[in-house]
Amino acid sequence: MSNSRGTVEKRNETWSYRFSYRDSGGVRRDRRKQGFATKLEAQQAMTIAMAKTDAGRGHITDRTLTGDYVEAWLHRWVRSGKPKNTTAQTAATHVRCYIVPFIGDVPFGKLTATTLSDWLDKLATEGRTGKNGQGGLSSKTVRNVAGTLHKAFADGVRRNELSRNPLEGVDLPKAERGELVTWDARQVNQFLEYSRSHGDYCYPIWRLLFSTGLRRGELCGLRWNDIDLISGTVNVVQAIVEVNGRTEISTPKTKAGRRTIRIDTDTCVVLAHLKNCQESAAEHLGGWTSDRVATHLDGRPMYPRSLLRTFQNTTKASGLPKTRLHDGRHAYVGLALSAGTPIHVVSGRVGHAKVSTTYDVYSHFLPTADSHAADTIGQVLHSSSHDGEWTPMDTMWTPTGQSGHQMDTIFGGIGHIPTNHDEQSSDSNPMSDDESGITRNAPLEATLGIEGTKVRTNALRSKPFTSLWTPSGHQ
Repeated sequence: MSNSRGTVEKRNETWSYRFSYRDSGGVRRDRRKQGFATKLEAQQAMTIAMAKTDAGRGHITDRTLTGDYVEAWLHRWVRSGKPKNTTAQTAATHVRCYIVPFIGDVPFGKLTATTLSDWLDKLATEGRTGKNGQGGLSSKTVRNVAGTLHKAFADGVRRNELSRNPLEGVDLPKAERGELVTWDARQVNQFLEYSRSHGDYCYPIWRLLFSTGLRRGELCGLRWNDIDLISGTVNVVQAIVEVNGRTEISTPKTKAGRRTIRIDTDTCVVLAHLKNCQESAAEHLGGWTSDRVATHLDGRPMYPRSLLRTFQNTTKASGLPKTRLHDGRHAYVGLALSAGTPIHVVSGRVGHAKVSTTYDVYSHFLPTADSHAADTIGQVLHSSSHDGEWTPMDTMWTPTGQSGHQMDTIFGGIGHIPTNHDEQSSDSNPMSDDESGITRNAPLEATLGIEGTKVRTNALRSKPFTSLWTPSGHQ
């Protein structure tokens, strides 16, 4: 039996195959193998060998196996250096766990809309490949896996290796996104107050988390020269990520992730105290070489996994329901939107590439934001009613026993995290004026106790930190 490229024949008692191809230099070469018990076995082996040879040369035919092509694409894509390490790792997982095992043996020519739809359905019902190996993948994961395969095919079309993208027009499962449940303002303040009052050395980090919504990798990657305590700004320029069990420095997740955001005065004071404590520890204990904001007590930089562990321990100790460290980011966004902060401002502060991303994930907070907007304009109109001489109408339109109140500005620069109460006692505010020593109308330099670039400890009054970071109180 023969075709345009290969031949299957019987020699003695066994079957063999032989086919020719041209290498990358255009040189004609032959490949052969013998010892097959049946003609069918020899034919199948030749088909696979031809497909692998084609895939290795970047020459794709209808006989090319999907797995061979995708693995060759992944290798070339990673080698190009274009994807981030975390992105490449995710794509490799998709190829290794969900593409090659399920449709790797399907020739490219047989990848129809029906075939691919069946594959997606199978992932949704029995795609788990972990310890248990039972159950299906979430709709989000299925869509992400399909996205990896779509990119592999799209790159092939662009390089003229493929004539089509088989995934074009295939219906993907709808992303099922349940309502995001996060801590409310009371719970955030409870966590911060517990952390502060118990001398938690990570309190400034938690304060920064709930004031900015930084990702945990961004928190760990933050250096002191990225923070300007005078202007109250944080430059997010790098992140610590974990890839294949190793930690490495990376740029932010997206271009929008490289950003400068403002922080409130109270948070500046807490961070200034942390910096002062670290400098004191370095002076008395020695061996302190880290320039990171997030560190252990001995100066070692803190990585995402250890930061998560510390967060979970503090959460449990404070009596709050278990949550992820990333949910602190969600809590920030929810509180900011609920307080009426414009969604495009929130989106920029958390580093989303598109405002639509913020809207899709956090849209259920917007009704509350709309209510706050209505209340705010109502307060403006209420206050304007006192400017004229229309006294009779003023008494008619002012509700009995009620008075307008000024809504605190938060997350855009000044103020503490709000609660659901109109008034908040100093006990519920983890950084009240009395505790921080802040005079809100005073110059920030005076508030921080800065002379030139030196931070004076006596201007900072968070005593639990002092006991932790001085040698006598070191634990």
